[in-house]
Amino acid sequence: GMDRKFGPALYPGVLKMASKMKAPPVPTHLVYSDGTDTISRLRYEDEDLTGKPEVAGNEPGDGTIVAASIEAVGKAWEQSDRGAVHYHKAPGATSHKDLIACDFTTELVRRLL
Repeated sequence: GMDRKFGPALYPGVLKMASKMKAPPVPTHLVYSDGTDTISRLRYEDEDLTGKPEVAGNEPGDGTIVAASIEAVGKAWEQSDRGAVHYHKAPGATSHKDLIACDFTTELVRRLL
């Protein structure tokens, strides 16, 4: 692989931010989708990240966020014992922007309230 400086330079700051992030101290409901092939890895020709990357991998998601990332956050929050985590996977290929107001989500919120 190429020698990358950009990612490693940012990583300490990312770790610092992540260490300060805490699980919500209340029951949390994660609404997500795994029905769309979602970019999970990009490959750049060189250090110039303004160039067009090549898609190097896809995973199930909502077209913006891969489902495994949502599930990983939920699992980490579960370990904190600060509040229950509930997973609600929307059926089919619901896009990231449509998850906020699709029938699945509005019906879920109605039931939860």
